[in-house]
Amino acid sequence: MSDYEGPFTLQINSFKESSNAERLKIALENKYNDVYIAEADFDNNKYYRVRIGKFNSLDEAYLIAEALNNEGYSVLISKYDEE
Repeated sequence: MSDYEGPFTLQINSFKESSNAERLKIALENKYNDVYIAEADFDNNKYYRVRIGKFNSLDEAYLIAEALNNEGYSVLISKYDEE
């Protein structure tokens, strides 16, 4: 599979504290759909990643990422993890 084939998701931020992730999730839900928190474990630490959406095309993901970037967020476009 090519890196340019979806689905994709947007990662807005990653936190060690779940409460921080939840606050950002709530704030983003005022404007965006499909906001969720994905948990990840690295080096015996748990991280809470605030993400938006499941986008089928890179162009679709990029449009939302650009809007978020204009709001001051640093956005990472990545493959959507099927959980």
